[in-house]
Amino acid sequence: MKGGKQIRVQFENRRGQKIAGILHTPEGETRAGIVLSHCFTCSKDYKILVWLGRALAARGFLVLRFDFAGLGESEGDFGQTTLSDDVDDIETAVLWMLNQGYPVRVLAGHSMGGAAAILAAERLAQIQGIVAIASSAIPEEITRVLTPENREALERDGKATVSVMGRDFVISREFFEDLKRHKPLTTLQKWSGAFLVIHGTRDRIVNISKAEELFGAAPQPKTFFSLAGGDHLLSQPNLAERAAEAISLWFEASVRENAQSDDEM
Repeated sequence: MKGGKQIRVQFENRRGQKIAGILHTPEGETRAGIVLSHCFTCSKDYKILVWLGRALAARGFLVLRFDFAGLGESEGDFGQTTLSDDVDDIETAVLWMLNQGYPVRVLAGHSMGGAAAILAAERLAQIQGIVAIASSAIPEEITRVLTPENREALERDGKATVSVMGRDFVISREFFEDLKRHKPLTTLQKWSGAFLVIHGTRDRIVNISKAEELFGAAPQPKTFFSLAGGDHLLSQPNLAERAAEAISLWFEASVRENAQSDDEM
């Protein structure tokens, strides 16, 4: 999985927080820019994002993976962030790329990052394709991390400490209230660009049936790519290679071709 250089970057979001990112540059000509978003409570340095960044750069894409505010190396308090903030951070990342002269045409996101990518895409006229990796149709499903004690704490204190994949995080009541405001399925029904779903058949966190709901909501052109044996984090390097190849083929068949068809009309 050889790409070009990996460059550390930093930009400021609308809330005045510094957002940290890694830019993967291709060795040759750039086919298009992709902004890659991580999952709930994760970071840009999760293996799946690193592997995907490298594999996509090796196929000619310029890829930015970054930490949402309050996570990884980015500034902010995770306990004070919401999905709305994540969507704003994606938009800020795209605008930063464009200001640097990098053409961004695709938003890709893993798990809840996929839902955020769907919601951000409708704000950005430059985006022509969305990739949802191990994503759910309904972001409110994240409420399953709450125990009865967590729910009591949220009601009483407005915040609770929850355990996610063995790590503890403070999450606010506003976070869960904000989730209810977002409807990725409704957004997808109005989406006019290309859509790609990538999902592992052995995902125990987000069942593949949830990805099928996303796929069903989107109009054509759309593609569903299932990874046999893939778990939620696509924790085997060869799965990232297969996902990157799927994105590459989909880009040529759906994003580039769709854009050319629009130009000819």
